Amino acid sequence: MDDNQLRQPTSDNVYAGLDPEFVAAQDAVCMRDRTREGSREGGDDPRRSQNCREFFMSRLLAVCVGVIVVVIAAAVGAVIFNQHGRLRINPDKSTVPDLSTLLTTSTTSSAHLSVTSPATSTTSSTQLSVTSPSTSKTTDHWAEWTLYIREYFQQDSDAATGLEELYPDNVVVMALLEERFFWHWVCRYWKYNADDLPQTLSEAVIYGIQLGTSSDYMESHGFATYREFLSLALGALEALPNTTESLQNSDYSHYTSLSLSGLTLSDIDVEALANLFPYLRGVENLHLSHCGLSAEAAKSLAGQLHLPHALISLDLSSNNIGDDGLEAIAETFPHLKELWTFRVMDNSITNVGGRALAKRLVHLQELQKILLGRNELALSLSSLAKAFVNMTRLQTVGLWPITCRADSFRMAAQQVRDAVHTLEGQVRSIGSVLLYDASAGSRGRTWKSDAAWQRVEQKLTAGVHISNGKIKMALQIKVLEE
Repeated sequence: MDDNQLRQPTSDNVYAGLDPEFVAAQDAVCMRDRTREGSREGGDDPRRSQNCREFFMSRLLAVCVGVIVVVIAAAVGAVIFNQHGRLRINPDKSTVPDLSTLLTTSTTSSAHLSVTSPATSTTSSTQLSVTSPSTSKTTDHWAEWTLYIREYFQQDSDAATGLEELYPDNVVVMALLEERFFWHWVCRYWKYNADDLPQTLSEAVIYGIQLGTSSDYMESHGFATYREFLSLALGALEALPNTTESLQNSDYSHYTSLSLSGLTLSDIDVEALANLFPYLRGVENLHLSHCGLSAEAAKSLAGQLHLPHALISLDLSSNNIGDDGLEAIAETFPHLKELWTFRVMDNSITNVGGRALAKRLVHLQELQKILLGRNELALSLSSLAKAFVNMTRLQTVGLWPITCRADSFRMAAQQVRDAVHTLEGQVRSIGSVLLYDASAGSRGRTWKSDAAWQRVEQKLTAGVHISNGKIKMALQIKVLEE
């Protein structure tokens, strides 16, 4: 084979189709070897041809490996970019506490979710499906939540963007969002609370109850009774995968008072409300005045009243709980050790209920104010005074007015005198004129005489003030007509 043949590719030439510069380089190598060692007339040394082939194959293999590496790198980059895009819609579920101690079946799977936009005051209903909280929420769930935010706020893009950015960092909100029932609560809370979010589950539930029992909400969501709304809220809460103490406790809480005063609540309404008390551990003030509460309603409350352990004010005034209802409430006093204020005015309570109350007041050593007026308690004053004197922080007692029947007035007056001596107090008229002095530092027997007491009896129907330097009692006895 001559040099010209080496430079021209043939069907038998292993260099056919290769780059000319590469072929030239191979020719030069072969020629140097031939010059050094000699050549054979019949062709090239087989070992030399083999070396050339091996050199070519190694270069080809290197090129293939390089192409494969580039393809793999491109695929990995595409996967990472796609995952990043998903995370913008589906927040890190590690921020949602993983609890499985409660029911895992969604109670709102077929419920209509109403979206009310403050911007237009219009309401639209959307049928949304809910997957079981026992499994991870799909990307669709969080994508729908994002769409819900934007539909709710509509033109207020700043509010929508702010909520989208902050909600994943709030463990309470992330837990609530597992159930679509709470989506409206979260959006409205954000809208009307200076771009803030609830810090405890208790705070969120307090806010939700106040919202859900409003006439606008009841009408727009088609609830005929408060029980319907409260029961649905309970079902949604029970379906959450996480409602532990970590969601109940916080150093800060915007909503600590639950007031349904003025709403007419039936016995079943109150029972449904009481069933929510496990989620109201942070409530400090419970106001249920002018609600038409019966004795049965009071008993339903009493059955769960030990759960809101932070309660400092309980207002049940202007209802109809009677002696039985008051006695049921009083049975819970050992669990209400932080209570500061107790109001049960105008509740059809008689001396029977008054004496039952007196036996339980010893448990309320933090109590500072108790209001008992407009009840028939004149003949239980002596028992109540014995309880009051042993309450270390009590400051205000409201007995304006309490009632008795005409034939019991003298007995009631004697009850007042016994109470004054138990308290070692002074009795003054409305104009602050001293009428009677049973204090330890009294200047003499004159102010404790029967004559002095006669002046007090004459003022009881107009009203007097009794004080011992620590407790101030406003007292008026109203005689009931036969």
